[in-house]
Amino acid sequence: MPCMHRFMFWFPVRLGSVIVGVATLLQDAAVLVVCGVQRGDSRAMSESLEDWLQSHGSNAMAGLVSALNDNPEKFLNFFLAIFTVHGVSCTLLIVGALKLKLWLVYPFAALEGGRLAALTAAFTAAMLLARDNISSLGAITVSTVGGTFALLLLFYMWFCTISLCQMVKAVKRMNYMTKQMVLRERMARNRSKYTATGDIGYFSNQLLVPTM
Repeated sequence: MPCMHRFMFWFPVRLGSVIVGVATLLQDAAVLVVCGVQRGDSRAMSESLEDWLQSHGSNAMAGLVSALNDNPEKFLNFFLAIFTVHGVSCTLLIVGALKLKLWLVYPFAALEGGRLAALTAAFTAAMLLARDNISSLGAITVSTVGGTFALLLLFYMWFCTISLCQMVKAVKRMNYMTKQMVLRERMARNRSKYTATGDIGYFSNQLLVPTM
Protein backbone atom coordinates (compact mmCIF):
# COMPACT_ATOMS: atom_id res chain seq x y z
CA MET A 1 0.00 0.00 0.00
CA PRO A 2 1.47 3.43 -0.93
CA CYS A 3 2.73 5.66 1.89
CA MET A 4 0.73 8.58 0.48
CA HIS A 5 -1.66 9.34 -2.36
CA ARG A 6 -1.23 13.13 -2.43
CA PHE A 7 1.81 15.32 -1.98
CA MET A 8 1.17 18.32 0.28
CA PHE A 9 -2.54 17.33 0.32
CA TRP A 10 -2.99 18.63 -3.22
CA PHE A 11 -0.48 17.48 -5.83
CA PRO A 12 -0.49 13.97 -7.35
CA VAL A 13 2.41 11.79 -6.25
CA ARG A 14 3.85 11.87 -9.76
CA LEU A 15 3.97 15.68 -9.84
CA GLY A 16 5.08 15.68 -6.22
CA SER A 17 8.09 13.52 -7.13
CA VAL A 18 9.04 16.04 -9.82
CA ILE A 19 8.78 18.85 -7.24
CA VAL A 20 10.92 16.81 -4.83
CA GLY A 21 13.53 16.30 -7.53
CA VAL A 22 13.70 20.00 -8.35
CA ALA A 23 13.80 21.08 -4.68
CA THR A 24 16.52 18.58 -3.80
CA LEU A 25 18.51 19.53 -6.89
CA LEU A 26 18.47 23.16 -5.70
CA GLN A 27 19.74 22.01 -2.28
CA ASP A 28 22.59 20.12 -3.94
CA ALA A 29 23.42 23.14 -6.08
CA ALA A 30 23.63 25.35 -2.97
CA VAL A 31 25.94 22.88 -1.22
CA LEU A 32 28.14 22.60 -4.32
CA VAL A 33 28.44 26.39 -4.53
CA VAL A 34 29.43 26.64 -0.86
CA CYS A 35 31.96 23.81 -1.17
CA GLY A 36 33.38 25.37 -4.34
CA VAL A 37 33.81 28.74 -2.63
CA GLN A 38 35.40 27.16 0.45
CA ARG A 39 37.71 25.09 -1.73
CA GLY A 40 38.95 28.26 -3.38
CA ASP A 41 39.67 29.79 0.04
CA SER A 42 40.76 26.81 2.10
CA ARG A 43 43.11 28.96 4.21
CA ALA A 44 40.19 30.89 5.71
CA MET A 45 38.44 27.60 6.43
CA SER A 46 41.55 26.27 8.18
CA GLU A 47 41.77 29.42 10.30
CA SER A 48 38.12 29.07 11.33
CA LEU A 49 38.65 25.43 12.29
CA GLU A 50 41.80 26.35 14.20
CA ASP A 51 39.90 28.97 16.18
CA TRP A 52 37.20 26.42 16.97
CA LEU A 53 39.81 23.91 18.18
CA GLN A 54 41.36 26.51 20.48
CA SER A 55 37.95 27.28 21.99
CA HIS A 56 36.65 23.69 22.18
CA GLY A 57 39.81 21.60 22.31
CA SER A 58 38.33 19.15 24.81
CA ASN A 59 35.11 18.71 22.87
CA ALA A 60 34.04 15.25 21.67
CA MET A 61 34.10 16.52 18.06
CA ALA A 62 37.68 17.84 18.38
CA GLY A 63 39.13 14.77 16.65
CA LEU A 64 36.92 15.16 13.59
CA VAL A 65 37.51 18.90 13.38
CA SER A 66 41.26 18.34 13.71
CA ALA A 67 41.15 15.89 10.79
CA LEU A 68 39.24 18.47 8.75
CA ASN A 69 41.79 21.10 9.64
CA ASP A 70 44.72 18.89 8.56
CA ASN A 71 43.41 18.43 5.02
CA PRO A 72 40.28 20.50 4.31
CA GLU A 73 40.53 20.15 0.53
CA LYS A 74 40.22 16.37 0.78
CA PHE A 75 36.91 16.61 2.62
CA LEU A 76 35.66 19.36 0.31
CA ASN A 77 36.44 17.22 -2.73
CA PHE A 78 34.60 14.34 -1.09
CA PHE A 79 31.49 16.49 -0.53
CA LEU A 80 31.71 17.84 -4.07
CA ALA A 81 31.75 14.30 -5.48
CA ILE A 82 28.93 13.05 -3.24
CA PHE A 83 26.58 15.94 -3.96
CA THR A 84 27.37 15.87 -7.68
CA VAL A 85 26.29 12.22 -7.82
CA HIS A 86 23.24 13.06 -5.72
CA GLY A 87 22.38 15.91 -8.10
CA VAL A 88 22.53 13.50 -11.04
CA SER A 89 20.13 11.18 -9.19
CA CYS A 90 17.75 14.12 -8.74
CA THR A 91 17.77 14.68 -12.50
CA LEU A 92 17.08 10.98 -13.05
CA LEU A 93 14.20 11.20 -10.57
CA ILE A 94 12.58 14.04 -12.51
CA VAL A 95 12.87 12.14 -15.81
CA GLY A 96 11.73 8.89 -14.19
CA ALA A 97 8.67 10.52 -12.64
CA LEU A 98 7.68 12.14 -15.93
CA LYS A 99 8.11 8.92 -17.92
CA LEU A 100 7.12 6.52 -15.11
CA LYS A 101 10.41 4.64 -15.36
CA LEU A 102 11.12 3.20 -11.92
CA TRP A 103 14.71 2.25 -12.69
CA LEU A 104 15.42 5.99 -12.96
CA VAL A 105 13.81 6.63 -9.56
CA TYR A 106 15.66 3.93 -7.60
CA PRO A 107 19.08 5.69 -7.49
CA PHE A 108 17.54 8.77 -5.86
CA ALA A 109 15.57 6.65 -3.38
CA ALA A 110 18.74 4.85 -2.28
CA LEU A 111 21.02 7.91 -2.13
CA GLU A 112 18.41 10.08 -0.42
CA GLY A 113 17.87 7.39 2.21
CA GLY A 114 21.59 7.42 2.96
CA ARG A 115 21.68 11.22 3.02
CA LEU A 116 18.79 11.38 5.47
CA ALA A 117 20.46 8.83 7.73
CA ALA A 118 23.66 10.92 7.71
CA LEU A 119 21.73 14.15 8.35
CA THR A 120 19.88 12.55 11.26
CA ALA A 121 23.16 11.41 12.83
CA ALA A 122 24.75 14.84 12.27
CA PHE A 123 21.73 16.64 13.74
CA THR A 124 21.75 14.42 16.82
CA ALA A 125 25.47 15.04 17.34
CA ALA A 126 24.99 18.79 16.85
CA MET A 127 22.21 18.92 19.44
CA LEU A 128 24.37 17.05 21.95
CA LEU A 129 27.18 19.54 21.35
CA ALA A 130 24.78 22.46 21.65
CA ARG A 131 23.54 21.16 24.99
CA ASP A 132 27.10 21.14 26.32
CA ASN A 133 28.23 24.48 24.87
CA ILE A 134 25.13 26.71 24.78
CA SER A 135 23.66 27.90 28.04
CA SER A 136 20.55 29.50 26.53
CA LEU A 137 17.62 27.12 26.83
CA GLY A 138 15.62 29.13 24.29
CA ALA A 139 18.31 28.85 21.60
CA ILE A 140 18.58 25.09 22.14
CA THR A 141 14.79 24.69 21.97
CA VAL A 142 14.49 26.72 18.77
CA SER A 143 17.37 24.81 17.16
CA THR A 144 15.92 21.44 18.16
CA VAL A 145 12.40 22.24 16.94
CA GLY A 146 13.59 23.85 13.70
CA GLY A 147 16.03 21.04 12.90
CA THR A 148 13.46 18.36 13.69
CA PHE A 149 10.88 20.04 11.44
CA ALA A 150 13.42 20.29 8.60
CA LEU A 151 14.29 16.60 8.94
CA LEU A 152 10.63 15.59 8.98
CA LEU A 153 10.03 17.63 5.82
CA LEU A 154 12.96 15.90 4.08
CA PHE A 155 11.66 12.49 5.13
CA TYR A 156 8.18 13.44 3.89
CA MET A 157 9.63 14.38 0.51
CA TRP A 158 11.53 11.10 0.37
CA PHE A 159 8.36 9.13 1.17
CA CYS A 160 6.72 10.80 -1.83
CA THR A 161 9.19 9.14 -4.19
CA ILE A 162 8.75 5.81 -2.38
CA SER A 163 4.99 6.16 -2.85
CA LEU A 164 5.49 6.77 -6.57
CA CYS A 165 7.33 3.46 -6.88
CA GLN A 166 4.63 1.67 -4.88
CA MET A 167 1.80 3.13 -6.95
CA VAL A 168 3.43 2.36 -10.31
CA LYS A 169 4.04 -1.23 -9.20
CA ALA A 170 0.44 -1.52 -7.98
CA VAL A 171 -0.94 -0.24 -11.29
CA LYS A 172 1.24 -2.63 -13.29
CA ARG A 173 0.12 -5.50 -11.08
CA MET A 174 -3.54 -4.58 -11.56
CA ASN A 175 -3.09 -4.30 -15.34
CA TYR A 176 -1.43 -7.69 -15.43
CA MET A 177 -4.22 -9.29 -13.40
CA THR A 178 -6.85 -7.64 -15.62
CA LYS A 179 -5.19 -8.97 -18.77
CA GLN A 180 -5.03 -12.44 -17.25
CA MET A 181 -8.74 -12.33 -16.38
CA VAL A 182 -9.67 -11.18 -19.89
CA LEU A 183 -7.49 -13.91 -21.38
CA ARG A 184 -9.12 -16.60 -19.22
CA GLU A 185 -12.60 -15.41 -20.16
CA ARG A 186 -11.68 -15.41 -23.86
CA MET A 187 -10.21 -18.90 -23.59
CA ALA A 188 -13.30 -20.12 -21.75
CA ARG A 189 -15.57 -18.75 -24.52
CA ASN A 190 -13.40 -20.32 -27.21
CA ARG A 191 -13.42 -23.64 -25.38
CA SER A 192 -17.21 -23.58 -25.23
CA LYS A 193 -17.39 -22.70 -28.92
CA TYR A 194 -15.12 -25.52 -30.02
CA THR A 195 -16.83 -28.01 -27.71
CA ALA A 196 -20.24 -27.08 -29.13
CA THR A 197 -19.07 -27.51 -32.75
CA GLY A 198 -17.32 -30.80 -32.07
CA ASP A 199 -13.81 -29.58 -32.88
CA ILE A 200 -10.97 -30.75 -30.67
CA GLY A 201 -8.24 -28.30 -29.77
CA TYR A 202 -5.69 -27.57 -27.17
CA PHE A 203 -5.08 -24.33 -25.36
CA SER A 204 -1.84 -22.57 -24.59
CA ASN A 205 -1.55 -19.58 -22.27
CA GLN A 206 -2.47 -17.16 -25.04
CA LEU A 207 -3.70 -19.06 -28.15
CA LEU A 208 -6.22 -21.74 -29.03
CA VAL A 209 -4.68 -23.94 -31.72
CA PRO A 210 -7.07 -26.41 -33.45
CA THR A 211 -5.67 -29.83 -34.29
CA MET A 212 -5.96 -31.07 -37.85
